Amino acid sequence: FGVAASIHYSTLSELAKAYINENGDIRMNTEAFIQSKLGPHAARRSDRPKILLIDEVDVFFSREFYGDTYNPSVVISNSQVVAILNYIWKNRATITMRSVMSLKEYNDLIAMTPKLRYIIENVLSRAVAEVN
Repeated sequence: FGVAASIHYSTLSELAKAYINENGDIRMNTEAFIQSKLGPHAARRSDRPKILLIDEVDVFFSREFYGDTYNPSVVISNSQVVAILNYIWKNRATITMRSVMSLKEYNDLIAMTPKLRYIIENVLSRAVAEVN
């Protein structure tokens, strides 16, 4: 059949990682996007049909796996982020999102990454809520 070279054995976690990184490292591309350095790239999808065979299906339906999500993330660190997080920590007893949003560093960060305003506000709101 000539398919031996196309057969790959992996864990479901490795499969998810390979799938999500099929068009490049998702973490590196996310960081490049945030820094406005992501250039155009061609998708590398194969027209070849794929088949998924699951061995040891009990692992698939275990509590540790079934319904769990794969959450790749990237840490963005610059002087604005560091200053904001330090401010949140130092003022944790009385911190509000309004006070965070009044910071120069916050406004500089939003100016640098305006398309990410919603994400930044969401992450910082959670940080404020968790330190209280």
